[in-house]
Amino acid sequence: MCNLLKPALECRDVTVKFGDVTALSGVAVSFVPGQIHAVVGQNGAGKTTFARVAAGLVQPTAGAVDVMGHEIRTGQVSVSRTAGVELVHQSFALPPSFTVAEIMEFGATGKGGIYSRKGLAKRWRGHIADLDVQVDLNRRIRDLPIETQQGIEIARALVMDARVLILDEPTAGALALRHKHAVCSCPPPQGTWRYRHPDPAQDP
Repeated sequence: MCNLLKPALECRDVTVKFGDVTALSGVAVSFVPGQIHAVVGQNGAGKTTFARVAAGLVQPTAGAVDVMGHEIRTGQVSVSRTAGVELVHQSFALPPSFTVAEIMEFGATGKGGIYSRKGLAKRWRGHIADLDVQVDLNRRIRDLPIETQQGIEIARALVMDARVLILDEPTAGALALRHKHAVCSCPPPQGTWRYRHPDPAQDP
């Protein structure tokens, strides 16, 4: 069935140049929806640049990007995000003094409001549990191990209604297996990747 669907993400002849340096040259690749994909390469091969082009952080010198069959304007994070592309960066940018619950709320809805710490924890407990992230929602980001921080980054991306989730050099990418479309810039360091479809009836 997946083969009949338009690619979740497609790059057509994408080239990126930084001065005299060519980071990407004529990249043409598409990713089938409903699967986990890995982009593998040596350091400096252009994996992160490719991810940033898809997420709107880098304007390509040439080429086009399609999301779910629709071409999007490149070089604008807001456009890529509206199309459903979310990037979990290799270097985390979570405010270290925030609690897990505060991080989940921050920017998730775009709406203001007054919440108690207890109320925020209750609001996000189910979402965190569904992703198998084992963490106290009242703990501060600075006190969490790296792999847990990555899990929180992924959880936040999924709150943004991501249709294509890109993990740049993931260390805890197994959490993304529950997501319907994911593109990873390297395979997991340990274990086995297994895709789990959101609809249990279609879980392979």
